[in-house]
Amino acid sequence: QQRLNLEQPSEILMDEDDNWPYGIVCYNKNDKNLFVNSRVGFGVTVNFAHPVGKALDIFAVVMMLLLPFIGLFTVKEEFTEPTVVLTETALEAHHTELEYSVPLDEIYAVSYLTEMPEASKTWGTNFPHLYKGKFSIKDIGQSGLLCLDPYDDAFLLIRTTDGTNYLFGMEDSAELKSIYNTLKKLN
Repeated sequence: QQRLNLEQPSEILMDEDDNWPYGIVCYNKNDKNLFVNSRVGFGVTVNFAHPVGKALDIFAVVMMLLLPFIGLFTVKEEFTEPTVVLTETALEAHHTELEYSVPLDEIYAVSYLTEMPEASKTWGTNFPHLYKGKFSIKDIGQSGLLCLDPYDDAFLLIRTTDGTNYLFGMEDSAELKSIYNTLKKLN
């Protein structure tokens, strides 16, 4: 760098080492641009002296610090077993919190399934042991809202008067069968 500077007229080449900590990060308080030309090669980089550049830097550090917690949340999401609860007024599907609440007076059909119907995610979660969200359910030819572990032994297919389908499951198939029998008596 020094030899290059000595060979060039001072008005053509300017040494900017002070503005490039570690040679790849631009921190130039005198440059008001957020994006500046990369020092080596082509393209642009962020000027971290710019207010938006500082905010991006803080955001990136915060996200890196949150990664272990995001991992723990993801593990909790996948390995918490969904449950189905029948209250006096609604059929509820719980996972880490209440996911769906279907008023009993809106249920017009309920089916007890011993095999998981083929389903593909429209939006939501499809971990190996958790399907939660909106799925296209091939066997019924419609979409539905799911909250279940696809490896469970039993599932409830709920159809409501407004045309919404729900597919719930839980590990305790005997309890799920009891809920099904109670719902059949109500309909």
